[in-house]
Amino acid sequence: MILVMAGESTPTNLRASVYGANGLISGIGMLLGIIVMVLGINLVGSGNVGLLSLLTTLPFILLAMIMLTRNVKETNGQDLNNIGEN
Repeated sequence: MILVMAGESTPTNLRASVYGANGLISGIGMLLGIIVMVLGINLVGSGNVGLLSLLTTLPFILLAMIMLTRNVKETNGQDLNNIGEN
């Protein structure tokens, strides 16, 4: 969903660059996730993988929710052709 939103909300001449940057950021995030999980499993043991997964993802999900609610404006009843960057 994020990939589609970022690509479709940019001008056509920048769309390929946005999709490329989004892919790069996603790859870095996956690499960091693997590193964190491997280190976490070594620390807490393989019996607590579910709890470890929850504790490592929940803060970022909450952060994303906060960022989304603060930065995305309501468009209900607005003329979509006159919405600016503000």
